[in-house]
Amino acid sequence: MIWEKNYHFDVEAPYCASHSYTAERGYGLVDPAHVPGATLAEQALHAGAWNVRPGAPALAEILSGQHDRCVVVFRADLPKPGRYEVRVRLAAAEGAAACFRLYSGRRNLLETDRRLESGEVWERVFYYSAAPYIPALSSKRWEETPLFVSLIGQSVRLVEMTVRELTPEEHIPVIWVAGDSTLTDQNAAYPWYASYSCAGWAQLLQVMAAGGAGFALNNQAHSGMTTNCFRDDGHWDIVREYARPGDVLLIQFGHNDQKRRNLSAFGGYRNNLRMYAERAKSMGLFPVFVTPISRVPMQDERGFHSLLSEYALAVRHTAAELGIPCVDLHGMTFDLLSERLRQGKSCADFYMPGDITHTNEAGALCIAELFRREVIRQQIRPLDMLFAHEQVACIVPVADDGIQWTELKEPVGPGMFDIDPPYVDIEGIPEYDDMVLALRYGLLDPCVLHLHPLDTMPRSQSLMVLFKALRLSGVRPYREQFCDVGSYEWDAGFVQGAAEAHLIDPATTPDPERFRPDDALTVEEMASFLIRGMTEDRDARDALTLGTCLQQAVDQKLLPERLRSTPDEPVSRAVFYQAMVRAVEWLGTQEKEMPEGMELHPVR
Repeated sequence: MIWEKNYHFDVEAPYCASHSYTAERGYGLVDPAHVPGATLAEQALHAGAWNVRPGAPALAEILSGQHDRCVVVFRADLPKPGRYEVRVRLAAAEGAAACFRLYSGRRNLLETDRRLESGEVWERVFYYSAAPYIPALSSKRWEETPLFVSLIGQSVRLVEMTVRELTPEEHIPVIWVAGDSTLTDQNAAYPWYASYSCAGWAQLLQVMAAGGAGFALNNQAHSGMTTNCFRDDGHWDIVREYARPGDVLLIQFGHNDQKRRNLSAFGGYRNNLRMYAERAKSMGLFPVFVTPISRVPMQDERGFHSLLSEYALAVRHTAAELGIPCVDLHGMTFDLLSERLRQGKSCADFYMPGDITHTNEAGALCIAELFRREVIRQQIRPLDMLFAHEQVACIVPVADDGIQWTELKEPVGPGMFDIDPPYVDIEGIPEYDDMVLALRYGLLDPCVLHLHPLDTMPRSQSLMVLFKALRLSGVRPYREQFCDVGSYEWDAGFVQGAAEAHLIDPATTPDPERFRPDDALTVEEMASFLIRGMTEDRDARDALTLGTCLQQAVDQKLLPERLRSTPDEPVSRAVFYQAMVRAVEWLGTQEKEMPEGMELHPVR
């Protein structure tokens, strides 16, 4: 029997306590200030991806309809994962026009800046895909599948909603999203401001739906993901379990792949793209490749450039090889941002404050609009039949009434490095306690589930962690001292910084033109990086031999005594992180801010 339920609010009566959500009732208005969860990310999962800023009005005051930047969240528990038709009706109060924004699920935008006249009733039908989700900073799937509807707007209210399970014959396609933090469902805080609310661009795709055309959105993208992590951490399993033939799969990775030497653009990264495309096709899905969006372009004597250009090229080549549609968002966003910089304009309107990678809601909406345009231009089937053919969003963000970031208060809760380690492969290792401290000190990525503690640590990747421990910033432009490190590779800034700071012992580069970035770091090389980095006098660093550094590192208990006799042995990742923890504690850098350029994920 097909499940269907109607939820009704008397338009003439005010909201009251009886409308509040309870698990027993299975529906009602959610108070984001009082939801379960050990972290802000978990709390937002129970509140439609919203958190509360300190000093925000209480729910009762918000429900009075006098706050145009606060959010009313309605939750309806669904009987099981699946696809649902949702019919929602809103009404403007008598005597006042209303302007509102409407979201479903985890802040998936349905309507933006729609105006209602006094007393006007507005109705919208949309489709919803309910499936498990692995939240940020967690190793466990959230198996609950509630429907959230979030409303922002003064003098407008929800009056009725009907949710109906779709029959197997009613095939409404789902657009599944596989990717990283640049297109995931990000959380936001209220009072809401578009310029200061992080958003992934795919989070806003449903607002692009064509009138009369139906599709649901299921965003399984996740902060910190590489093409490996998305598969290995369980996200792909959810797509595999719940996608149906005829669905669309958007695939966009790159921002994190480029930080792993084993996922080079035309190596592991490209192989994984092929894997996702082949698996999607075997399931009857329509895969669409999307090149990674550009960060704010960098500039050197050659002009503007992007560290992701090679990854975008790999996506385009792989798409052509496999005959799969490709939307070059990297090219479009790079051109857009570069042109703004040439005109002396700021790109800050598109990004979160102090960030060059993660877009705010205004910027994400612009990128979603670029995506829609290109899908229509290329006539990518079946996507072009699902999207509106007229412009939905303005391409240049608009400021939020002149408010400054410093005037806003962020939600209070455990930080991303204060959680219990989410890694599923470190239980029982001798260095476990040090892995906990490595997370506390900001040396580890809390958004992934596998730390691979027994793998060897590559030389170039070790520099990124070393710079975190010493609270140093990378240096660009890269001067191409080493021919095996590309000018626009992610690691190049750390290699350049290490070279200028005299952290690289010439004995570790017998061929002076090669840094050996992919070689496993040895015990004495690790000791050399550590002791040189902890020596304040730069000139004195050149007098430190490999043997001297190893001796000092063991004597100062930065390294275990057992390593003194194995200078040429490769270092495991666990042992390396353990040494970095000791360095942080020796220097007292745990209280210092993380250096620029580390690209921390904006998860709560």
